Amino acid sequence: SIAVAGIALAALLFIGDSKIIKTLNNSFVGAQLHRLWLSAWGFDWLYQRLFVQPLITLSRLLKLDPINTFFNLIPKSVQAMHHITSTSQTGNLRWYATTIFSGTVIILALLILL
Repeated sequence: SIAVAGIALAALLFIGDSKIIKTLNNSFVGAQLHRLWLSAWGFDWLYQRLFVQPLITLSRLLKLDPINTFFNLIPKSVQAMHHITSTSQTGNLRWYATTIFSGTVIILALLILL
């Protein structure tokens, strides 16, 4: 019933004499309604202000997040340890034997002392 009334009103306004539409469109209220309807009832503006702008502001504030900085330290420390250990790979068998022997002595000393 409301849909039929809307169709009848649209048919009356647009199919018939367009003087009513021109008069309504040239009035202040008609111009404001026309502007509101063309701007999607203001939903884009409202969505931008309620959701998009606060999210952008929050992301800018959390750009230097301390938790994220802490978690970035993990791969950086792994890279540093890789660099240190890769420099010890010389291919020299004496160096490898000395390192294994030294590590064994340190582990045994820790086990004895603890």
